[in-house]
Amino acid sequence: MVSTLVGTGHGPMHVASTLLITQEPSFSDSVAGIVNQVGRCELEVHTDVDSAIQHLADNRIGLLIAHFADAGDESAVAALIQEVAAVGGEAATIVVCDRYDPEIALRMFRLGVADYVKSTDLSRLRFLADVLTVRLRFQGAETAEPVGTQLKQVSEDGTFLFGDGQMAETMQKVSLVAAQDSNILLTGETGTGKTRLARLIHELSGRRNQPFLVVNCATLSAGLIESELFGHSRGAFTGADQERNGKFKEAGQGTLLLDDIDTLSASAQAKLLRAVDERVYEPVGSNASHPVEARVIAATNRILPDEVAAGRFRADLFYRLNVMQFRLPPLRERRAEIRLLAEHFATEISIRLGRAVPKFSDQTFACLEGYEWSGNIRELRNAVECGVTLATAAEVRVGDLPEPIQRFADEAASASSATESPATEPADQSSAHEIEHFEQDSSFGTSGRSTSLSVLAKARVQAEVRRILEALDKHNNNRSRAARELGISRVALYKKLHKFGLIEST
Repeated sequence: MVSTLVGTGHGPMHVASTLLITQEPSFSDSVAGIVNQVGRCELEVHTDVDSAIQHLADNRIGLLIAHFADAGDESAVAALIQEVAAVGGEAATIVVCDRYDPEIALRMFRLGVADYVKSTDLSRLRFLADVLTVRLRFQGAETAEPVGTQLKQVSEDGTFLFGDGQMAETMQKVSLVAAQDSNILLTGETGTGKTRLARLIHELSGRRNQPFLVVNCATLSAGLIESELFGHSRGAFTGADQERNGKFKEAGQGTLLLDDIDTLSASAQAKLLRAVDERVYEPVGSNASHPVEARVIAATNRILPDEVAAGRFRADLFYRLNVMQFRLPPLRERRAEIRLLAEHFATEISIRLGRAVPKFSDQTFACLEGYEWSGNIRELRNAVECGVTLATAAEVRVGDLPEPIQRFADEAASASSATESPATEPADQSSAHEIEHFEQDSSFGTSGRSTSLSVLAKARVQAEVRRILEALDKHNNNRSRAARELGISRVALYKKLHKFGLIEST
């Protein structure tokens, strides 16, 4: 037995231990490099299962990686899983083999492994090591390092970004679900990244070498959507002069994203229900049945239970699509990440434009952090591109940003001037409580920020309190319905009510 401790050196932060079982030094070196990239991780390497299990029994391990040269050595994997369970190990287990076999992968998942990865797929292994240990690595981190101080970028084309907050926990679940074939429902406002998350799920699945297709249901008329999904036979309707494959056929064994699923007509919903339930469909104008081989991911920016209650969406279809659901929070719930996202987009856009990367003034950051972002991350990226393009100095200023953000800055300044007058009192006691709480919020800095930051921050807080009160009034103080109206959970609303002094603490 050889046991080696490699890679850590990240100071007093919480460290997650990863246990690797392998007899190949070259693979051990590769995993050590991955652990160092993830950060806040240490790697313990063992060459035999018995010593590894003993170490697992004596220590808290966040992740177990078992490397088997023979992909068919399922009995050894089964024995390992049983021994891990016997010692009470809670670590997620990744099995790595030199050859990938989809049928063996399915059996591995049934044994309870978190994922089954080919030894050469180091990018996937790095992502899994990151998300499967994120909770352990950041336990207690709020006392030493603010949440949102790191920005992660995953997927082969680097298109999905998230910080260390609630999205990190979501991504941990995504990594586990992606390897399965369950239907998935993605919810969230426009611009939160539902399409990009769907593509990431596809990339992390065993279907990643198959097509990933998107159908935007909202852009197709009721007469065309069924043909788009299921195809049609020649002569099925006027203009159908030849047979056409639909997206289910074209997707094959890949992934099909049905965006804006809530806009489907009743007829299309009925046909889709059969496709996802019985895994068969018929092209328009044909009686021939075809098997559904693709994985279905649905996305919506509406609250589907409300659509079901209103009779606009079939309940049976909702339950079949909603096997696993991931909600992408709006940017206003991820304000700690706005600065990081803005800097990332500025770098990306500047490189594309072939110019030096500008910085952001404090006032510009105050605007970006206080603005409501109804278009979410998409709108933020567009605003940053506008600012970078128009900036004539070494920094992006408020005047370089789109007009709606400039108006927000002006209105915030005007509101601050009015409230700072000695003869003017806050609109109500709750606003005063709310501003007091907000000024103690470390996510927006302390006394080191400029006056403009304080002005914009107060305006943003007052606007948020106003929205909460309006939602509660609209729904007769029903917190569940108000939370749904605001696009947050009931628990999140309850915390905001306490934070802003709108209810008494008990």
